[in-house]
Amino acid sequence: MIETKIKGLKVLLDDDYIEIIDAYQINNKQKMTEVIEEAINKMEFFSEKRDVPSIVRQWAFTNRMYRWHIFRKKNSKCIITNKVSKIKKLLYTLLGFQQIRTAKIKKRLEKKKMSDISLGTLYDVNKNLVLKNEIELTDGVLNSKKEIITNFMRQMNNAYYMLLCNERKDYTVFKMNDKDNDDSIREIVSILVDECLKNRGEIRGIDLTKDKDAIEIWLIIEDEAYCYYFFPYDAAIIEV
Repeated sequence: MIETKIKGLKVLLDDDYIEIIDAYQINNKQKMTEVIEEAINKMEFFSEKRDVPSIVRQWAFTNRMYRWHIFRKKNSKCIITNKVSKIKKLLYTLLGFQQIRTAKIKKRLEKKKMSDISLGTLYDVNKNLVLKNEIELTDGVLNSKKEIITNFMRQMNNAYYMLLCNERKDYTVFKMNDKDNDDSIREIVSILVDECLKNRGEIRGIDLTKDKDAIEIWLIIEDEAYCYYFFPYDAAIIEV
């Protein structure tokens, strides 16, 4: 195994894989491409069977899982192999690089002079902000939020969706029998908001993520703030 540094990242090179440590630190597509190309060039013994864009999508996928607090330790790095299953390829395509423009949290904190705040990660900061905002969404506001979810589902046009809170290990899969039927979409949205969310706790926020690839939802459950994500899930379902 060879250990090297590329663009400030520690990279491990082995016969059949490339491991990029702390991969989440880079979110720029061009920089990802440069790191991957340089790593492959250093490995004369690495048989490249995957194209660079495919690897970039995988890297972006692991970054997204890291940001969503899903298996953060595992997704803090990106392990690239020659062989990838079809389902993983689908996941990388669906949730991979789609104009990811996430700014570096460290720089944001420095610019806003928040580096000395002992609140930990940006996720912790958001949790505290949600807790301080004691106003529960009114029915009128919730109706407008339902329209956001409805329009999101029309655009995604998936048959399966997941509601996920990794912190609470809470996962719910929704199946639509007719994804093109507007009434079906609105029924799912009503079930999501009026039953699934309200039964869990107080709704404090429902909005599109910055990448517009999921709905970010904040709930207060037993005096604690939790973030849920609602997103398309077709690529993770195998029907036989």
